Amino acid sequence: MKSVLIGLALGLAAPALAQAREDTRYCAARAQIVAGLLAQFGERVRASYVGPDGAEYLLLASAVSGNWTVIRSADGGLACLFASGEGLPGLGPRV
Repeated sequence: MKSVLIGLALGLAAPALAQAREDTRYCAARAQIVAGLLAQFGERVRASYVGPDGAEYLLLASAVSGNWTVIRSADGGLACLFASGEGLPGLGPRV
């Protein structure tokens, strides 16, 4: 019963959390974000993917620290930070 209540609470809170995340996300020109991630964290573009929504998703990562970031880029050159984390295994040279 407790797990059902927790699942229900998370399900009801998800739209509010998504809205809060969208309101606080960082967006700028794609080139500016890519340059900033390289300068500050040593992250380079490792992969790109065009999603079903037509936006391009870039995975940037540092081979030294294992830190990674995914940015979502839409038409017009505007990009937003989408996700980030630490400890991405298996990073080799840029492909």
